[in-house]
Amino acid sequence: MPSHARSELSPTEKSGALGYRSADDSAALIGRERTSDKWGMEEPVAPSESLQGKAIDAQLESIGDALRSDVSALGVRGWSAGVGLGAGIVVLAAVGGIEAAGLGLLALVALVTAWRRPYLLGPFAALMLPAGERMHVLAAQVAPLEAVVGGGAVGYLVHLASKRERPRLTVAHWVFAALVAAIALSTLGPVDDSDRLREVLFWAALGIVFYAVTVQVGSRRLLLVALAAATLVEALVTIYEYVDGWSERFSLLNGAIVYPLPSGTLGHPNALAQFLVLAVLGVLALALAEQGALRRLGFLAVVMGSLALVVTFSRASWIAFAVGVSVYLLDRRTRVPVLAAGAVAAIGAASLALFNAGAIGARISSPFSGDSAGLYGFRAELVRRAAETIADHPFAGSGRFEEAGVYAGRPDLATHPHNLFLGLAVFFGIPAAIAFGALVLLALRSAWRASRARARADSLTALGFLALLVALLVNGILEYPLWNTSLLVLVVLALAVAITLGRDAANGSSASTETTERDAP
Repeated sequence: MPSHARSELSPTEKSGALGYRSADDSAALIGRERTSDKWGMEEPVAPSESLQGKAIDAQLESIGDALRSDVSALGVRGWSAGVGLGAGIVVLAAVGGIEAAGLGLLALVALVTAWRRPYLLGPFAALMLPAGERMHVLAAQVAPLEAVVGGGAVGYLVHLASKRERPRLTVAHWVFAALVAAIALSTLGPVDDSDRLREVLFWAALGIVFYAVTVQVGSRRLLLVALAAATLVEALVTIYEYVDGWSERFSLLNGAIVYPLPSGTLGHPNALAQFLVLAVLGVLALALAEQGALRRLGFLAVVMGSLALVVTFSRASWIAFAVGVSVYLLDRRTRVPVLAAGAVAAIGAASLALFNAGAIGARISSPFSGDSAGLYGFRAELVRRAAETIADHPFAGSGRFEEAGVYAGRPDLATHPHNLFLGLAVFFGIPAAIAFGALVLLALRSAWRASRARARADSLTALGFLALLVALLVNGILEYPLWNTSLLVLVVLALAVAITLGRDAANGSSASTETTERDAP
């Protein structure tokens, strides 16, 4: 520990408290040293309560100063605009009901947030991830998360215009722009309706959010809090649904069919399972670089999210999660804990399967019970049908996919080909699939390079996001996650964070507040 502690924080440290410094910067801010535990993982010496209190007081003071600065900067025009927007919300409530007014308010909050405090846009979107299910509003299906992304994109454009700064574009940004252009090209395909245009606009808004997160590098810590909160919400709802349906749950065909299944706030069991895989790995990646209360919050979300993932009964997501977690074996600091946790999970799964312990045990053993119900044959038929569709519409995609078949002895209708890249090519064309693949490769390379920089505190975070991207690709062999709004936004946020990790490693810097402070109004 330092021989003496300063009586107060410097003005620079006060102003940076809201900028969410890296784990190393925060350790210096509150006067703590870093040591290593028996696994080789970094561990701080506990700071004194007085220093913790000063750091928290400084952060709260910075938040208060920022709010007071925003209010005082409004002026007559600002207050007039605020009154006008408030009147617009009232009109929306009168015309479209409380749902329309709520969506308008969310969009407005996101707009103001991205305009005045752009480093909060990514965390705000992460916090709203459970709100991805669409509702019927004014003769349209709109999700609250879509309103947040759209409003945030408009607000960030206003922020850039007010700063009069040229965008700092990298290869990843150009690739995302190519992806949006390819999706725009898909509007020339056989499906001609308003939904196609809305998809283009939403992907364009996601591109702006992607850029904002990659530029506002100081928001990673708050992203942890927001993503952990979203994961906890989804996990608690899932576990509640599982317990609530306990007495009615049954399994058929050696566990191939289980009903009822939890769907969480996302409205679909498969979407819920995929969300939990990516969210848990993302929270774990961010928590490993933190200490204290943030780390405990992260691990709580990881534990609850993992339990919720078990009761989703999704075999594809279980496999993707196991493969993703195995990436941690690449690092000696996490190798022993992962092997220990994996051994416990394997013993538990084997016990459930061998003793046929209810629906979960039957589900675990179902992949080894053959394909008497023709489950895998339907998947093969979807691949064949998708290939034919892509051959008919290679550049603009078909815009839609519907294939009727028999799944587990019952008629079923598939609305996507259950494969990530086949789905992109079917809906938007081969150029879009190539552009998305290039974006994923850039993120993988970025996370890999950052994970190799062992001297950096962010190397474990990078390893975790590498695990997340691997799980996305494994899951993408059997599922198409981008049909769900929450999953789509989560994937974009994960790609953005992975890109920033590699850039910071190349620059030899950490997730500092430099960009946040420069862009602050």
